[in-house]
Amino acid sequence: MKVHIKKENMLLLVLILVSLSIRLAISSVGVPTALSKFADDDAFYYLKITENFVGGKGFSFDGLVQTNGFHPLYILISSPFFLIFKDLIARYHLSLILLNIFSVATAIFIYKLTRLFVTPIFALLSTTFWLYNPFTSFLALNGEEIAIAGFFIAATLYYFVNLIKYKRFDVKSCSILGMLLALTVLARSDGILLFIAVILMIVLLNRKSFPMFIKTVTPILTMFILILLPWVIWNLNTFGTIAQDSAVAQKYLNHITIIGTDSLTVLQCMKYGSYNILAAIGKIILIVGGGNISNKVIHGILNHFHTALFLVVVVTLMILLLANIKELWKGICNNSSIALLFTIYILFFLYYPIILWGNWYRYYAPILLITSILFGILLSFLHKRFKFKQLYVLDAIIIILLFVFSSYYIIRNLDRSWQKEYYAGAIWLRNNISSTEIIGAFNSGIFGYFSGRTVVNLDGKVNGEALRAIKNKSFNEYLRRKNITVLIDQQSSLSLYDAQSAYLSNYSFRYRVNNSSIVVMKLKDGKFGGVWK
Repeated sequence: MKVHIKKENMLLLVLILVSLSIRLAISSVGVPTALSKFADDDAFYYLKITENFVGGKGFSFDGLVQTNGFHPLYILISSPFFLIFKDLIARYHLSLILLNIFSVATAIFIYKLTRLFVTPIFALLSTTFWLYNPFTSFLALNGEEIAIAGFFIAATLYYFVNLIKYKRFDVKSCSILGMLLALTVLARSDGILLFIAVILMIVLLNRKSFPMFIKTVTPILTMFILILLPWVIWNLNTFGTIAQDSAVAQKYLNHITIIGTDSLTVLQCMKYGSYNILAAIGKIILIVGGGNISNKVIHGILNHFHTALFLVVVVTLMILLLANIKELWKGICNNSSIALLFTIYILFFLYYPIILWGNWYRYYAPILLITSILFGILLSFLHKRFKFKQLYVLDAIIIILLFVFSSYYIIRNLDRSWQKEYYAGAIWLRNNISSTEIIGAFNSGIFGYFSGRTVVNLDGKVNGEALRAIKNKSFNEYLRRKNITVLIDQQSSLSLYDAQSAYLSNYSFRYRVNNSSIVVMKLKDGKFGGVWK
């Protein structure tokens, strides 16, 4: 028995180390290449806020105004590296190393959690699904907090399912659970959905004993509140709300972009919420291996070989599952841990399409994590129903095909070459704009981090003041009050916001960076009130 356990652990270790090696090799590429392939402009908000935080300027992107448009755990974890290393490039690469360590370490909890339900081979298949799915790597390489959030979601799930399995809801265990839930929320605010799912499951488990429910939930809530309290108090004291700049801005901008207003009727919520749910289904299919099927199926276009091939794989699996739907449903209903996984799946699936109207890939990383666990469980179920060894060959084929589809999509469709233009713009600012000037940009992460200049975020994601100015139609006054004398961004972004605020009349075109889409605007005659040229 010990020999088998040692063999399983060695296989798990090999899978993790190989995956980490591949990711670190990819993350070591030069900044321009990283920006054009996998890095995200939003990631540099974190790096700049961390830089200002360790520099004594508080949680601020521009060093002028405080923001809560970030998830604090990532900044707190990475701060020690910023104290030691001063080079901007080194800090960026270290952040990628940190995120990828968290991402591959998540596989340990995926393995252990899946192992509670199935034999080692299927737990290893779940682990492989997570470690080698190209989208898992992509979500860790983009430089944002989702890798840390995924780690704590997996750790919390594993711990909670263990408590359910062994019925060990003593004060110490529940306090640890509360701590893990709080860290998950600090890692990413949508971790509150995991908290809701856990509390719902505790209600279900103790539905016949209210005193037991109180005994269980009290230490969980106590530890949860104690850990989150400093963050909540700081938000209330600084901003008067716990609503984060990034979430408020993204929701507002999504609504404005789609329907032109942030005031929604019930009918509009139903109409666009339904559309976004369809789009979300496409995104989920995509990240679990569907390649470009999200665009092709939802819009009724099936003209790619890999899309048709993916459909064959999915339809085959669905036929096998539907043929045994009664037993499958019975297993879900009789197993509270499996029910928990599906509850989390549904909460994350519905929140972003209906509330935020956002469908970025990173939003569905928790669903990819749950899918990895369910993948091994479902394969195990099918093996028990259809007992022939050739199914292991089918397992391997399914995994390979799914990863080929994802890789194909990433290579063909996730081009971010425009971000190299942002980088060139940042270098231009460093070389041509005085450090005393205050610069404004809507897509401001790369500009702010690499330029070494004061760059004010104008779309509100890390600057609540700017968003309020946009909402109140006082954007011109905001630019004047902040003395923003230089604007830099893509021409399309500058024009988009000008349609709402007509602010560009105060600036004149000065320079197009390397003949790209990035333009630099300068305040006319050093004052506001000029005529657009």
